[in-house]
Amino acid sequence: MNNLRKEAFSLSLSVSTKTAKSKTEARTITTFETKNNISLTTGVLTELLTTRLQSTNLWQKNRTGHSNKENYSGMTGVMMDLDGGVSITEIEQRCKEWHYVLYTSTSHLINGDERFRVILPIDPKTYNLYTSETLHSRMYESVLKQFPEIDKSCTSTASKFFPFCGDMQNFEVKVHVGQDYWTPDFSARYVDFSKVKGIPVIALDTVVLDYKKQPILIRDITEKTRIFCPFCDPKERHNPDSHNAAVYIKNGVPSIYCSSCESRGKGLGKKGVYQLEPNRAFELAVANKGVIVFRDILTDKYFLGETSKTQGTYGFNTISKQNISNALSTRDIPVPDLFPEMEFFPDFTSDKIIDLDHRFVNRYISPNVLKKPVVNGIGTSIPKYTALLTKYICGDDQDVFDLLINHLGYMVQKRVKTRVAFLFQGTQGTGKGVWFNYVLAQIFGRNYCADVMQKVFVKEFNTFLENNFCILVDEVEANFSETNNEITRVLKQVIADTYISVEGKGVDIRNGRNNANIFFATNKRNGVHIEPGDRRFIVAPRQEGKIYNQPWWTDDDQMIEKLKSETKEFVAYLKRYQVDFTKVNRPFDNPAKSALIDLSKTNADYFFEAVKEGNWEWLNDNIVPEPISIGIYPDIQNTVNRIKLASQVSRDDLNSIYNNISGKHINPAGFTRLCKLHGFEIKQLWINGANIKGIKVEWILPNLVNTKF
Repeated sequence: MNNLRKEAFSLSLSVSTKTAKSKTEARTITTFETKNNISLTTGVLTELLTTRLQSTNLWQKNRTGHSNKENYSGMTGVMMDLDGGVSITEIEQRCKEWHYVLYTSTSHLINGDERFRVILPIDPKTYNLYTSETLHSRMYESVLKQFPEIDKSCTSTASKFFPFCGDMQNFEVKVHVGQDYWTPDFSARYVDFSKVKGIPVIALDTVVLDYKKQPILIRDITEKTRIFCPFCDPKERHNPDSHNAAVYIKNGVPSIYCSSCESRGKGLGKKGVYQLEPNRAFELAVANKGVIVFRDILTDKYFLGETSKTQGTYGFNTISKQNISNALSTRDIPVPDLFPEMEFFPDFTSDKIIDLDHRFVNRYISPNVLKKPVVNGIGTSIPKYTALLTKYICGDDQDVFDLLINHLGYMVQKRVKTRVAFLFQGTQGTGKGVWFNYVLAQIFGRNYCADVMQKVFVKEFNTFLENNFCILVDEVEANFSETNNEITRVLKQVIADTYISVEGKGVDIRNGRNNANIFFATNKRNGVHIEPGDRRFIVAPRQEGKIYNQPWWTDDDQMIEKLKSETKEFVAYLKRYQVDFTKVNRPFDNPAKSALIDLSKTNADYFFEAVKEGNWEWLNDNIVPEPISIGIYPDIQNTVNRIKLASQVSRDDLNSIYNNISGKHINPAGFTRLCKLHGFEIKQLWINGANIKGIKVEWILPNLVNTKF
């Protein structure tokens, strides 16, 4: 066979990544790569066809290259396997109009039969047209009409051919340049469609022929397209070679109108109309129009989600089951057989509202200001009035202000809950509520920022922890050092815990996600007591002045409008802000917090803190003098003076001093347990020539002029 001119047409194939010298080796190879524009020289083709498996099927869907039906992604032509019954000469004559590559197979001339293969490439522009198994099958239907002699077992989306593994004297390859690429000859065919209420319906994978008789999937049609009606039997038509129908798209949902069917009184309403399968039509309409009806699997209620025509915002309303069909029909949404069951809860990290694939509807509708990209030129600094108000509620404390901005930047960029709470203190009228409602709520959405009183917040039905991103607990009054207090237990939980037990009215208790970022506000002086070692609070100093007395404050309504107008710029600033993650969710110790911690300390806390720090002076200052005769020092004073220079103190001496200061009568065994609770371990020590129980200490002594011993 002669080698013809190079690169006369385009030949692309899937080729095995490994070579094989025998059919046994070839059977173990499953991974392929695409070779485009293969050189049409005899040498290149001989090397490829005698060492590697090849196919006109493409396997790129999962990018693994595995030659299976699931990975099929298109085709570059058709391959025909001919094992006798027809000669090479006859096939060459029948294929002379098209480009092709013909080569002999391993069993060529065994028993005298000509055994060979033919690759009929298709136009490279059409490689991606035949991406479904149905269209692939239609291609080979056309091949079989023209070449019924081919091996039908080699026509699937997973088919590939082994390399030539026989005597090289029997291998030949020929490249033929025809007038054009081979094209399939499709004809309209009647399909037995599924029916809904006796009327046939189409599916997205339904294959129809366009006006050029080229196959196309319904799912690939995006605008009005003339077609051959798949519901018409070509044998019953007077002119089967002319198109007689069209596909129409409304709200993303395709339907077919056929004039021939209308004339015969067929289709929906006998008007020649055929619709998409109703459940799939509903899903497409939901995806394109955004209107949805679903059943919440948690509450067993039906909801209608859509954009409000009056407010222009997306929202959800409950709807009775009997009203659903009417509601969907008036909105041009197909009514499905079954309404989808969805999980319905807020995902504050996502802007997507409806996810039919994962059966989820997002209760959180993020404001446009939060989800739109930042515009160049804005957000370079905190807007004027937002900065003034934010710093004011922080008690004009720069450190607390910086930490608040850092956490707000984190909340805007990550859209997740923080594990610390800010406490704002001040008299009534310091702007805490104004800041929350007209700065914070404008960012994350008014419907997802709750301003509640403590007595409401700690009530039994607290599902707002799941449905709100920010909560301002106002008029808070709690002692966080009281571990058995129910109020403080709840408040601690909602600050730091991600998952909590959530109970709604008429709904069983369940585990829910706590999405709320907590902010506390109190007007009371010392309204909150914080436990020592606290890791939950960032405390702002108390603000005593009224916000409306500040020189920068304008009329209340004007100030609110100014704050709202600055939201876009403030969000842009927070999106650009370089968050210091080492300070996120970390406690911050400052004088304001220390003052609240001191309020929660007991005498025992102060006593053991003094011993631990070696503060002998505190012990000396806080003992209660005993009534005795003039000129004689009380025993407790003698005890305090005696331990002043000691590096080891007996348990009994400490016990006596503690009982005196606290006014209690704890016995030695009870005092040992109390020491252990405060981090002290009582050990046997050698003190004053005796082996007794005690602790080691390092006193830090004051510079006293007159010391009594």
